[in-house]
Amino acid sequence: MGRIAGTNLLRIGDLARLAGVTPRTLRYYESLGLIQPHARSSGKYRLYSNEQLTRLRSVLALKRAGLELEEICECRRLARQPGAARDVARDLRSLLERRTRLVRNRIAELKESLAELNRTRVILDVCCRCEGSKLEMTTQCLECWNQRSGAALPAAIEALI
Repeated sequence: MGRIAGTNLLRIGDLARLAGVTPRTLRYYESLGLIQPHARSSGKYRLYSNEQLTRLRSVLALKRAGLELEEICECRRLARQPGAARDVARDLRSLLERRTRLVRNRIAELKESLAELNRTRVILDVCCRCEGSKLEMTTQCLECWNQRSGAALPAAIEALI
């Protein structure tokens, strides 16, 4: 791997590979203040330590949990502010509770979408076995769909006809 000889430091490309991101992503995260190089080489290459790899993995875990980069930056800002740890923890908890509500709402929306897609697929499964003679949507098709869907066509089918 790309550790710099005689050190435990990594170049940007090697850090990116270990974390599963691109060097461009790392430079962007650096511009946001989420990660900073440990040092620079004599050739001005960014060099990163295991501490930066751990921090990067934490940022990526927060992203996978649904936080936006701006929210992750806000968490870092809050965690660094002077003051009582209790106040910092309260502010962080509030931010994470807001994000949790947003994620739960999104999950509910996705579940509705999944149910709609499944209803549409069931109707289309019948259409795939149809012996109809025309390729275009006919009145006969609409009557069949209405019958199979209980006169409430899924939005996906309505959008197509």
